[in-house]
Amino acid sequence: MRFLTSARPSRLEHVTVTGAGLMDPAEVTYSPAIRIDYNVHTLLRLSISDNLADGVLIMRNDVYAGARLASSTVRDNGGTGVTVHGSFFELYDCQLSGNRRAGFEYNPSYTAEEALQIRAGIRDAIVFDRSMSVPLGNENKLWVTTPRRFVNETWTYDLEVLLQKAFIRL
Repeated sequence: MRFLTSARPSRLEHVTVTGAGLMDPAEVTYSPAIRIDYNVHTLLRLSISDNLADGVLIMRNDVYAGARLASSTVRDNGGTGVTVHGSFFELYDCQLSGNRRAGFEYNPSYTAEEALQIRAGIRDAIVFDRSMSVPLGNENKLWVTTPRRFVNETWTYDLEVLLQKAFIRL
């Protein structure tokens, strides 16, 4: 189960995931049972067990979403029970046991391939080159990316975000 970067906030509650993880049998490529590229989701009372790779993989967390995995069991997975690459994530009242590599892993870095996969999940992004102004309006989130290049970035980008007041107090 994968939630792409642009996925809208959702609630997973009372969900069981078992026997997942084989992404491509021809290449023997494994995938986590639940992968979240940008976490704005509520994860409650999950049972994630006996999967071939990691149980839960979270790449980034929204600072204001209160991202957490609560009252859940993550056990007997072929990789790590819960892997988190970004800050602002909370485990609350969870049981992590019997996972092959570890129960919990925090790793703040990710590979170039993982970064490209996260970027591929962004829908309706504004692509800019070097300098521009972007009106945010009343939206709470706007994705802005640079042009996809296959060389190292060696220049500076200038982005101006123009805000409009949504509510005015009198």
